[in-house]
Amino acid sequence: FINSKKLRRQISKLLKKGNNYLLSNNDFESFNRYYFIKNFANPLFGLFKEVGDDLKIKPMEIPMAIRWDALTMIGNNTFNRDYFKSDNNAFINSKNDLIKLGNILFFDPILSGNNERSCASCHKPELAFSDGLSSSISFNFEGSLKRNSPSLINVGLQQAYFWDSRVNYLEDQVIDVTQNKSELHGNFDDIVQFLEKSDEYKVLFQKAFVGTKFEKISAEGIRIAIAEFERSLIALNSEFDQSINQKEDIISKDAIAGFNLFMGKALCGTCHFFPIFNGTVPPKFNKTEWEVIGVPGNADFNNSIMDLDSGRYLVYGKFLHQFAFKTPGVRNMNLTAPYMHNGVYSNLE
Repeated sequence: FINSKKLRRQISKLLKKGNNYLLSNNDFESFNRYYFIKNFANPLFGLFKEVGDDLKIKPMEIPMAIRWDALTMIGNNTFNRDYFKSDNNAFINSKNDLIKLGNILFFDPILSGNNERSCASCHKPELAFSDGLSSSISFNFEGSLKRNSPSLINVGLQQAYFWDSRVNYLEDQVIDVTQNKSELHGNFDDIVQFLEKSDEYKVLFQKAFVGTKFEKISAEGIRIAIAEFERSLIALNSEFDQSINQKEDIISKDAIAGFNLFMGKALCGTCHFFPIFNGTVPPKFNKTEWEVIGVPGNADFNNSIMDLDSGRYLVYGKFLHQFAFKTPGVRNMNLTAPYMHNGVYSNLE
């Protein structure tokens, strides 16, 4: 049914070669997933939009995780970050101004009860928006929390938040952290009153929420803006991504072998799903998983002890959830040591 002969030949050639490759390489452990994705799956994906244009098919109005005009399986423009919001179409016309406002609020200590801490205090840009600690520092430096602050890179491509997955939307995450007495210990009524004294913030809110009820500074507007900024922290253009998308390989043979182990024999990819490499399950991306893997409280492999943090069990009290934690993303991991919710491992090895 495709009108373009050139397009038909492209698709037919890729399908035939890909099918032959699968038939000739059917061993699970030795299968070169990197080669298959790079040379067959990704090029076919890149032709979807062209096929739609050829057949004059209009994009579906139903929000989807993958953008209809995406040209690669793995890139900064592959995912529709609005899909992961509670309101998929809100504030589209002022998105850039909304992100700008959220960015400013993210670094403003006014959110904290002592005007000394901001979101960036525990999510440092230079550490891929993690905190680099085994356990995060509590409010007013009064001890430490039980867990550390995970990276916010690609945080918007999830359906659950916090290590115990206790909320489903970033806006709720902002509320939880701001009001938590051990974290920012802030009060939204006080925050709003303070921001209302700022002419600069008044203008920023008007631009960010033009034509809506949120033009006037409000608690809901604050959390919407911060959440939108966090959703803008998309990073799907690593050397690996570029290597998949380019004709030539730009990553090492060891890295390719590592990816094939990760996705195959080692089974890492059964929890850290390609292409985001977090726990958000393809192909619908409508669920983010948590797992019980037995995280230890020490790094001694010969005499390990169980970490006493019960994880998701503390949210609902269900035995099934005992010691369960959300599967985090593994992108930019060279910046986010130490590892696991308790920072038990100091290095990737």
